[in-house]
Amino acid sequence: MLQKSNLKGFDIPGHPKKLITSLFTDDTSVYLSAEDNPNELFTILNEWCAASGAKFNVSKMEILPIGNATHQQLINNERKQNPAHEAISPTIKIAKDGEPIHALGAFIRNKINNTEIWTPTMEKCEDLFEKWARTNPTLEGQCQLIQLVAGGETQYKTRVEQHLQKMIVNFLWDNSPSLVAKSIMREPHEHGGKKLLDIEIRNEAIEVMKLQHYLDLSENRPRWAYLADNLIAREIPKDSLLKNRKIAVNCFLQNWLPKQTKTNLPGNLRKMLKVA
Repeated sequence: MLQKSNLKGFDIPGHPKKLITSLFTDDTSVYLSAEDNPNELFTILNEWCAASGAKFNVSKMEILPIGNATHQQLINNERKQNPAHEAISPTIKIAKDGEPIHALGAFIRNKINNTEIWTPTMEKCEDLFEKWARTNPTLEGQCQLIQLVAGGETQYKTRVEQHLQKMIVNFLWDNSPSLVAKSIMREPHEHGGKKLLDIEIRNEAIEVMKLQHYLDLSENRPRWAYLADNLIAREIPKDSLLKNRKIAVNCFLQNWLPKQTKTNLPGNLRKMLKVA
């Protein structure tokens, strides 16, 4: 219904289909252009619910304004995408600047402190380590608990990684000096180690997998990779050998690189390129 509706959604350069919706298990994300009326979306959803017998949890619905500052201000202040539209129902939450939305393990929002948002997660990990420490687990058990507690989350920023690595060492050696070097503890069992989790290496491995999907140029290439192409191409330095920016396709296939400093690239793309 959404794909066949009058909603425009997002046009992604290089991708044949418009981005209007994405689904993962019971989470649904809908993307509206500045011209789309959110109330038209709600009408479609209500019709779909009536026909299917399903029900959307409106209390969990959140709107994340994007675009330029003027457009975001209109949505936040007037609760409208366009002055000609009806106001969005006050029962639906609109995220403000500095207020993150938690979507599929990631925190999304403008003007947020990417370190502070991990504080509740870090406090949860620390609390779990303290509780397990009181059970006096064996060294083998500690390594498995580290994988369960610290490895149970997704990816961390550098400062969070460092704090979590320190937390792991403190749990492993009961806040005492390390008796065995971390490099040995991280070795597999057949080499005398305990396969201790290395957060930094694990996160780099995730970036490598992400890079593999980005470089997949087949028909199965993920949609986010086309967006990444466009964002990376915008960061070509002025002194680049590539004079015609319109022919920029992919920095791994052509002889140019994006800016390494003073870049507007999102942090996740900067980290992927750094690992590459």
